[in-house]
Amino acid sequence: MAASNQPLLPLVTENRFRSDLYHRLNVVKLSLPPLRERADDIAALLISFAARHTDLYEVITSVEPDLVRFLQTQTFPGNVRELEHAVERMLFHKASGTSLTLADWNAQSPASAAASQPDVFLEAGTKLWNAIIQDGLSYSDAMNRLEAKLLEAALESGSCTRREIASRLQTSERSLYYRLRSHRIVRIG
Repeated sequence: MAASNQPLLPLVTENRFRSDLYHRLNVVKLSLPPLRERADDIAALLISFAARHTDLYEVITSVEPDLVRFLQTQTFPGNVRELEHAVERMLFHKASGTSLTLADWNAQSPASAAASQPDVFLEAGTKLWNAIIQDGLSYSDAMNRLEAKLLEAALESGSCTRREIASRLQTSERSLYYRLRSHRIVRIG
């Protein structure tokens, strides 16, 4: 049995793959679509991969729907092997329980956790773009409004002094005061 991530016949015609080897291998041809095209298989694959490792880890009997929905949105450039290795990492980090969860996915690696978190800047940018289109705002007006809302939110959080807000925004108190004044945002204290 052999596998290839490229169609071999074009490689044979380009003299990049041996034709005699191609004819030896081309007895029965099975085409298996990549995992990203078989999203419905993910839940079963997770259980199957977990079952392979019952000698080292606890038995997994189910997979939470949130994890399946999240994994169905992933591209898996490493295909099924990438998913299997992720399951092994999830099992390694799993503290307890018999169900694989999104928390187990997030625990397996910082990059995976970051990938599963919503991109708040993308969401804000999308909402801002929609507001620009809907209200006919210029870029400058939109950015001014955004800055004003950000400053209002910082002040309304109530847990920070002006000095702390300036520090978190990586600006001086004087600049913060100027920005607040330019947006006519008043805060006593």
